[in-house]
Amino acid sequence: MKYAQLVAEPYCARLALKTPPATEPVSVAELMTHSRIDNGDEGPYLAALITASRQWIEQYLGRQLITATWTMRLDAFPMDDEFELPRAPLLAAPAPIVQYYDSNRVQQTVAAATYNVHTFAGPEAGTGFIELASGNAWPSVYLGEGAVQIEFAAGYGAGASDVPAQIRQAILMHAAEMYERREQVVVGTISSPVAITVERLLWPLRVF
Repeated sequence: MKYAQLVAEPYCARLALKTPPATEPVSVAELMTHSRIDNGDEGPYLAALITASRQWIEQYLGRQLITATWTMRLDAFPMDDEFELPRAPLLAAPAPIVQYYDSNRVQQTVAAATYNVHTFAGPEAGTGFIELASGNAWPSVYLGEGAVQIEFAAGYGAGASDVPAQIRQAILMHAAEMYERREQVVVGTISSPVAITVERLLWPLRVF
């Protein structure tokens, strides 16, 4: 079952960042070199632009760049034997933890042997998923908001060098464009050549 289906009732999936990435895919120094900026006082502003660009690109791609931990909450277990975890690439270690509230509203942890975790590697890795192991079934849960909670880690790796080069280049270009165009963009205007190039760099890696 795709995550887009889990967002709808009766599952009402929502995603929350638990542990943010420890670093950014590109540094302030790299952005200064890329943009030919000599004023070191611009450092904090450039750092904010890098973070904003990275967050936009992660959302656009449906990916996590630097390793981070996420929590997905559902109102019920999916009816399908398998379901997708958003934010590719899903990491096998640490393994996703599946918890739920039982009929007595006590939180329980599903035994790891109950399900299999499927992950994919590489720059174009698709979203991973959880699949019930043969002969198992999801437990009954308390009928309430956020009855099921799944904690998982995703990302290309812990360091900037783990992120594909085309994504890192897109972040630099996107951040540099925001630095140069601080005024409000008029809705309906033609996209800039930089924006078009950024999209072309990222499009092959989008998760659908």
